[in-house]
Parts: sequence; structure tokens; C-alpha cells
Amino acid sequence: MKILMAHNYYQQPGGEDQSFLAEASMLERRGHFLQKWEVQNEKIRRGNLLATAAGTIWNGESAKHLASLLNNQNFSIAHFQNTFPLISPSAYYVAQKHGAAVVQSLRNYRLGCINGTFFREDENCELCINRNLALPGILNKCYKNSVLGSAVVAMSNGIHKYFGTYDKEIDAYIAISRFVKDKYIEIGLPAQKIHIKPNLVYPDPNFRQGEGDYAVFVGRLSREKGAVRLVKSWIDSKVEIPLYIIGDGPDKNIIEQIIADSNGKIQLLGRKSNSEVHNMMGNALFTIVPSEWHEPFGRVVIESYAVGTPVVVSNMGGLPELVEQGDTGFVYENRDDRTMIDSVEYIMSSDRKRLRENSRKLYESMYAESSNYGQMRDIYLHAMGRK
Repeated sequence: MKILMAHNYYQQPGGEDQSFLAEASMLERRGHFLQKWEVQNEKIRRGNLLATAAGTIWNGESAKHLASLLNNQNFSIAHFQNTFPLISPSAYYVAQKHGAAVVQSLRNYRLGCINGTFFREDENCELCINRNLALPGILNKCYKNSVLGSAVVAMSNGIHKYFGTYDKEIDAYIAISRFVKDKYIEIGLPAQKIHIKPNLVYPDPNFRQGEGDYAVFVGRLSREKGAVRLVKSWIDSKVEIPLYIIGDGPDKNIIEQIIADSNGKIQLLGRKSNSEVHNMMGNALFTIVPSEWHEPFGRVVIESYAVGTPVVVSNMGGLPELVEQGDTGFVYENRDDRTMIDSVEYIMSSDRKRLRENSRKLYESMYAESSNYGQMRDIYLHAMGRK
């Protein structure tokens, strides 16, 4: 099978970038011819603002470049991970014209929400979920705190909904959780085209022994990820083990101020390499994921399982789907400090060996290459069949 896989990187690296690289590597390892088309958002800083805005709706330059990649190559699949903002929906039309079945991954909520998160001013918000024009998102400056930027994203979504781009030009969607699929059905995508395939961790970081007595948080230090609430709750609780915070983001200074007098109970470690993260996770008692937004999946959860570490997660978005309650971790009520600390105490008093073995087994059965590849192949074949 000959596959083109396209991805528009974000200015700040994140889980979507890692998932793109993991899926590309998996397909190459399985012997497929894979052409990667990677676009960097750094171009935005160097480009003309109006041209960038227009290109979000229809990027002629990207369309020409994709046509040159596809020309006379007989690709079976054109798989788009993220097209926003520099690839644009123009790429779907080019891929269809060149005979490739078009697949689009759904890793955020961009088609139903201007900022892609359903999260605004520290609260979950779905005011725009089923509107032809996302006027509330424009008025609230939901994209980069800009009326113009928000209007451009809203116009792009509205124009392509009107012309049926998302119905007609895409043969299959890949939702990374049941929650994401249900949300996109609500947004208006055709249910029969949406397939559920979770993320994977590849290459395998391997099982660790879990020899440390500490908890770890890994992620962007921003309000939707729940890091501020987590450190406040941790300090106020009677939990005695230390909490290590790995990551960076806009709430870094707030967290530094909160933990200044914690006497080492909470340590902010900053960004770490993947290998360092896996080592820290692998020796943790558990990983905590306190997201306050509708987390589409929770890649950090399956990375934790891969190294054998159980989790404590909020009940937001796709996170609960990943946890076997009491066997690979615990799910608590979002923004409920009491149930979060209760879950922490439950996992601390549980059989560590059993939890670690269960976590690793769940990774191997659901989120490793061996199981994930078959799901990907079946979706590709379905897309080719529809075309």
C-alpha cells in the first residue's frame, strides 16, 4: 500500500505531533511505502498576515505542492493528521483528483470549535458546536485572542461545511476515542465515516520496575490541563509522597509561586526528553492526569501504561475510556479535590505489582504496534473501498 501522510506541526510540540510520528514509523516498519509531507508553523511568523488568513480557507501553494507529490505516483491513501492552518482543506480536493482515498484524523475539536478545545476562560464551552458560523467564538476572540483570527477560522469551517467538503471529500475519519466520535457526530460529520482507533506508543519504551515512591504529572502547564488545581490540592492534602511536575507552559510562574513553600513536596522539573519522561514515569508510583477540558484521548496515559505505571485521571473527555477502574488506575470527578485525593490514596494502598502488570498488559493489547496496525489497515481498506 502506498501512503502519503501529511501533518502541520504546531508551534509548541505536543501529543498530536508525537502521534503522527508514531503512526508513520509503524507503517514504514510494516513495509509500506510512506511519503511524509510535513509543514512547520514557523512559516506563519515569516509570512504575510492576510495571505496566511486566506490560506487557512484555501491554500493554493499547498495544493500545488501536494499535486507535485501525488503526480503519477498512484498513492492509495492520503492520510491527513492536522491540516490547520497551512495545509488547508484544499489538500482534500487535490488528493481526490489524483485518485487517493482521503483519511482525516480527528485529534481535536477544530471543526466545531475555533480554538479546538471546547474550553474558554477556564470553563468548558460548546456555544459554537452546531453553528454554520461560530459567531460566539468570534465575539469571544477564541483564536489567539483575535477577532480577525477567530473570524478566519470560523469562515473556513463555515465555507467548507456549506460546500460539503467534510462530507464529500473525505472517505474516512479516524477518531481517537468514542468521546471524540460522538462529539463529531454532534458537530455534523457523517457517523458511518467515523472509525475509532486509539493512539499508539511506538517504539515501545519497555516495562519498568516502578521503584520510586512519588507521583508524576507530564504535560503542558496550562489551565485546561489542570496543573494549577493539582498542585493546590496536593499541598492542602495529607498525601506525603512527592509530586514531580514535568512540562512547561503559560501557568509555569503561577505553579512556581504556589509550590515555593511546599518544602520539596512538589518539584517542577521543566521539559524533559522522551527517554527521561519514560524513566521518570516508569519509576513512579502512578501518573496523574487532572485535565479539566474534554481531553480527546490522553496520550500520557498510554505512555504510562507502556512503562507499567498505573494512572489517576479526571472523568473528562476520552480519559475514562482508557482506565480499567481499580485494575489500571482510578477515575475521579473533575474539579472535585476530595475525590481526586481519595483516588490517590486508593492507588497508594493498592497492590502495586498487580496494577503495574495490568497496566502493561492493557498497553500490549490495545496501544502497541501489534494491535494498532491491524486497526489502521482496516480503516485504510474501508476508505479505499468507499472511493
